[in-house]
Amino acid sequence: MPITIEETLALSFTRLLPVKRRLGQTFYDRLFEQAPSLRRLFPESMALQQEAFFSTLCAIVREAGHPEGLRPRLLALGERHAAYGAEAEHFGLVGDTLLEALRETMPGGLSAVENAAWSEAIASVSETMIEGLEAERMRSSGPVRAARP
Repeated sequence: MPITIEETLALSFTRLLPVKRRLGQTFYDRLFEQAPSLRRLFPESMALQQEAFFSTLCAIVREAGHPEGLRPRLLALGERHAAYGAEAEHFGLVGDTLLEALRETMPGGLSAVENAAWSEAIASVSETMIEGLEAERMRSSGPVRAARP
């Protein structure tokens, strides 16, 4: 019997629990190696950031079968990222880096099925966060007025 994406995420996530700190450290180390300019968007001490990162991963896995429950949280997260200076183009790099960190830290590695499930989940999360980021940018820029001739 084939298992669902949601079940795949949940099963693989249980293997991450013992290495959650290493996952967070690996993710941010790789992200800042690939894009050093992003380091300025984050606090000096990354301990709380790594906890927030893992908490968000928990929510993504927990709500994977119910995306409507996760959507408001991801939209709000995207909105906050606008204030941090994040750009829509950062999300591709972040997603790729997260997959790389998952492959590197997941005990036993990621199977092809797990890789596909995480890729799909990350793409969906990124899309929703970008929607929140862009909506916040539109709100903060105020109404657009037509130029007078």
